[in-house]
Amino acid sequence: MFTARLVSLSCRYAQRQFFRNRRQLSYLPWLTNSKNGVVLSDSLQRLPHVSAMQVRYSEVAKRRKEIIDNEEWTLIFKYPFIHRIRFFCRMKVYHTAFTLLLAPTSLIAAHFDLVSSELATVFLCASIAACLVMLVIGNAAERIVGIIYLNQDRSKLRVAHLTFFGQRADDVLNTQDVANFADIGEKWNDILVKVHRYNVPDHPFFVTLRHGGIVDRELFQAVFGHDDRFPT
Repeated sequence: MFTARLVSLSCRYAQRQFFRNRRQLSYLPWLTNSKNGVVLSDSLQRLPHVSAMQVRYSEVAKRRKEIIDNEEWTLIFKYPFIHRIRFFCRMKVYHTAFTLLLAPTSLIAAHFDLVSSELATVFLCASIAACLVMLVIGNAAERIVGIIYLNQDRSKLRVAHLTFFGQRADDVLNTQDVANFADIGEKWNDILVKVHRYNVPDHPFFVTLRHGGIVDRELFQAVFGHDDRFPT
């Protein structure tokens, strides 16, 4: 019963992750049909009846890269320990793969009476629990911001964070969609400070400022507000 319960919880978590990723896709820049072919429109101007599954992700990513390359970006924040988090994310993938291999191996060994069924059950439960923990921790690590850039006219933010596999991913946000820390009750000296987005309120990013990282304080405050108690 305990094993079945763990399997059920893991399936539910995977299902929630799948639908969460589908919702995130709907906030990407949208490709809509026009007389001249395909054009890119901002997420705020997307048609509500268009399904996220109709977006060709590769073309969106290619077009986003072109937009990023054509803008002039100023570095305003860089988390000094983002490389350690990246190393942890990659180790997490290897650890998850190892535990997934351990579970069927223990079941096969129990089938041939190489180990007891009780020991195989322990390995199976430990593998499922470890995978769940890795998924939860990995989901949290994906939201930690490593680098923040601001474009020349201060209308867009370029936020660099990690993917589940420890690769870099860049998101472009409108500064009007990003809340000041004080407006949402966040303090600069907290361990994790929420980067709240009005258009995606259920999927915030997080920054940590305790260990420094602010490169351009003036531009950083222009986006996230002021906090005189926080040391320069």
